[in-house]
Amino acid sequence: MKKKISYLVFAALLFASSCQKCYQCKQYCAYCIPTGNNGVNYKFCSSKDVTHTTIDSIYVAIQSNGYDCSKLNNTKRVCDSKNKLNDALDYYLLQDYYCYPTE
Repeated sequence: MKKKISYLVFAALLFASSCQKCYQCKQYCAYCIPTGNNGVNYKFCSSKDVTHTTIDSIYVAIQSNGYDCSKLNNTKRVCDSKNKLNDALDYYLLQDYYCYPTE
């Protein structure tokens, strides 16, 4: 079953790589660590369903409870190239990024 899924993902990426498309990939996360030695580290990231303002609200709330917080805000553009299949796999496996096709 896992092999079938792997083959399907590979086939989908191969099919997608035949198109001349670009994708805009974004990361928007709040990463919070406790100021003392006690506590849990938190990481909250936006997605297609969670907006940046939601992450900002969580950021402020956790920071007001004694945490040091920072934001991770990166944007990457992935386009067809001679390494497009490898690039697609790399971005497929990245955590905390969500991608949209660009015109």
